[in-house]
Amino acid sequence: MTDWLQNGIVHVLNEYAPRDIFNVFETGLLYCLLPICCSMFRSGTCNGEKKSKECITAVVCAIMDGTEKLPLLVVGKSKKPRCFTNVKTLSTQYEINKTAWMTSIFFFKFRV
Repeated sequence: MTDWLQNGIVHVLNEYAPRDIFNVFETGLLYCLLPICCSMFRSGTCNGEKKSKECITAVVCAIMDGTEKLPLLVVGKSKKPRCFTNVKTLSTQYEINKTAWMTSIFFFKFRV
């Protein structure tokens, strides 16, 4: 694997101009999860609550040379999130999935 990363990928990347190479990064945000440790407790752990698994997925995409950045894609579970109640326009693309995961359908809609 390291040999391919050092030698193989360089040859592949050299065949394309930097304006033709997109970098896509997908990350999950567990927005209701409490920190694992708290600085106010000497023991260093937070006990008593069940860990929340509520999350959204965010996808960021840009061209290698930085000349073009696609709008942020957010995948959530709610069809109409309460935080969007009075929002008329949204500067990001919002998709719905019952697991809040990125799917191939969202990816193809996102890249077009």
